[in-house]
Amino acid sequence: MTTVLAPVRTTTDLTERLGRVALATQGVLYLVVGVIAGSLGLGDHGGDAEAWQRGPIESVARQPFGRVLVGVLPAGLLAHAAWRLLLAVRGEPGPDDDGKSIAKRAANLGRAAIYGSLSLLAFRLFSNSSGGDGNSEKQSTARVLDWPAGQWLVVAAGLAVIAAGLWHMSKVVTAAFLEDLDLGGLTGGTRRAVEVSGRVGYAARGAAFGLVGWFLLVAGVQHDPSESRGLDESLRELLGRPHGPWLLGLLALGLVLFGSYRLLDSRFRKPSAIVHA
Repeated sequence: MTTVLAPVRTTTDLTERLGRVALATQGVLYLVVGVIAGSLGLGDHGGDAEAWQRGPIESVARQPFGRVLVGVLPAGLLAHAAWRLLLAVRGEPGPDDDGKSIAKRAANLGRAAIYGSLSLLAFRLFSNSSGGDGNSEKQSTARVLDWPAGQWLVVAAGLAVIAAGLWHMSKVVTAAFLEDLDLGGLTGGTRRAVEVSGRVGYAARGAAFGLVGWFLLVAGVQHDPSESRGLDESLRELLGRPHGPWLLGLLALGLVLFGSYRLLDSRFRKPSAIVHA
């Protein structure tokens, strides 16, 4: 009996450790991105603007202590990729996979690929072997648009990203994220702070997803890759709209709060909610 259970326990422990590192890394990324977006909203269009055009990870590299952060980020992002890959392989507990479990496996596999590519980008920046490319989103969209039915794939991707944004927004109302946290040892005020940071943070994250998805949708409908935007360009586009600096400032505050929430999430999330996220 012992020899059968030991490997399972080891895999579970590894998944939990990777998950906590992954959540903390995501929190640091959102904190830095929120701070940079906030500086743009307050009128700092100088040095940060050039870095921001190249993408959030390179923006991190150009901040004070950025080289140290980017030196740590590859490991954290790789841990996130490994965590999602383990979740995709493990699936939901039980003898059979239902439709929901298969969908979660596919989602985790997709996230593993995304965070794996981000870890590679962070490593390349740290090693100075390559810089970021501010046109990467447009180039990727252009390639897809050239595929058979590529226009509809881009439209579908835009709708999927918007749907993800709405899903994040729904957590503002339901506060379902609190079910994954073990807050029993916290005071009422601290619990309230965690809840507020989570609600506001998920609202900001949903808005950011919605912006990216909208520009992707427009690019597909108009068959114009120049209309696509990454998160960096989407926030800069928002800056140029009426009341843009105020809107960007509020969004930046929300992203900072989401980063703070993710750090708390990495500490207080229940082990079961990490192993079967």
